Amino acid sequence: MSISPFRFAAFAVVNFVVMLGLWFLYTASLTLSELPAGAGAAVLATIGMAVVQGQNFARFAPDPRWFRYALPLPWSVLKDTAIVFRAAAKYALKRKSDGYLIAIPFTAGGDDPKSSARRAMAIALTTVAPNSIVIGIDRKTNTALLHLLSPAPLPDPLRQLGERE
Repeated sequence: MSISPFRFAAFAVVNFVVMLGLWFLYTASLTLSELPAGAGAAVLATIGMAVVQGQNFARFAPDPRWFRYALPLPWSVLKDTAIVFRAAAKYALKRKSDGYLIAIPFTAGGDDPKSSARRAMAIALTTVAPNSIVIGIDRKTNTALLHLLSPAPLPDPLRQLGERE
């Protein structure tokens, strides 16, 4: 499936602007001296995204309603950062780690773009908070393997997105 030149140009412009904006956020600077480096990085990122998208490598079709699961992320990151500092203090005091692996039910879905997007979002939204890391999702057994640094309730995005078919 080929893409029209107009659509490709629109993708490139929008992607360039977004990447340049992310560059300025990353550098925490809106100075003119950052513009050449930021523009170069944005061009490279846009070319990379166009190449990957042209390969039809991974189709991604998220349901817009899923983005609501990102709303509590700032609180989760803050809360989990405290958990990580507590775990680091325990480690410094030579106490045993409370970390563990857990397999939880997760309806993985198939190869379709919507299922791929749901798995990717569940992994990304769960792994952002530092107490939990999704090791992987097994599509054959419909389970997600999760590492928790300290005991805590299951992360909401993984649980909520795993319940969806």
